[in-house]
Amino acid sequence: SLRQTRRALARPPYETSNAPAANGVIFYALGNTLPGVTTNNSTNAAVTNNPFSYPTTGISTPKRPNADFFAALRTGASASGTTRFESEMLAPLFPTVVPAVVPVPDMLWKSQPTEGYIMGFAKRADERPLDSATVTITNLNTGSTRTTVTDGGGFYGGVKLTPGQYLVKAILNFETVYSCIANVSAGTVTTANLQPDITAPEITLTANPNRIFPPNGQSVTVTLSGGGSDTCSGLASVSYVVIDEYGTTLNIPARTLSGNSDSWTDSLIVEASRRGDDSDGRLYRVTATIMDAAGNTSTATADIVIQHDRGNR
Repeated sequence: SLRQTRRALARPPYETSNAPAANGVIFYALGNTLPGVTTNNSTNAAVTNNPFSYPTTGISTPKRPNADFFAALRTGASASGTTRFESEMLAPLFPTVVPAVVPVPDMLWKSQPTEGYIMGFAKRADERPLDSATVTITNLNTGSTRTTVTDGGGFYGGVKLTPGQYLVKAILNFETVYSCIANVSAGTVTTANLQPDITAPEITLTANPNRIFPPNGQSVTVTLSGGGSDTCSGLASVSYVVIDEYGTTLNIPARTLSGNSDSWTDSLIVEASRRGDDSDGRLYRVTATIMDAAGNTSTATADIVIQHDRGNR
């Protein structure tokens, strides 16, 4: 009741020097009372010969909705304002508060961000998540790494990352899934989902010189220039197979590659000779096989010809 609330808050006429007025009150377990509803709730009840009725005591009072009680806390009257529940001489329990506009303080992390975020899900080819997989987030610009673990749904996240390009991989036992290159920007969340890498890397290969004349039997050093790229798991290695149509065995050592793009040069020494009846010249064929970290491969070929003459052969 209003009287109980005033007494609990020590508001006029119940305040004393030993019980100063309180600042507020918390109500709980209020029933959902609606106009005309008189059963199945406990907010208030009709009272016969109510000794606290206003302005005349001893008058029977009806059950009232919550809206009237809440309005009375602010105004001392019903929600419609037509029925008073206490004297107008008493100050409202909770005077009407005039809302004030409070400016939102500047948050530098939001208005002037310097770091970014990354998130995603690690899943198998059949969409089943990798639970508790170890995730490595690598900054491709600096080489720095961050590790975390996926949850039961395969979710991972990385916070406070320096803007730049990132590659993410997750390992669970013998399974590895990758993101492709993800660009992290300040103040934004980049999504980089992880999945098995089934995309083959790209490779180019050239030989210089690739036409050799005269066929004088001398040894000639040929420079092989290669380049490769892989946008997901990253490059791992390049290996060679050299075929001389005359059957000479030639070898070029394999080399390790790294990153999402790489370039290299290797040397091959060939014999500048050909048989007299070999009208189209002696052919050396170099095939380079590039492999990414997920085991996908691509090949490129460069031909070296010991020419028969200075014509088109």
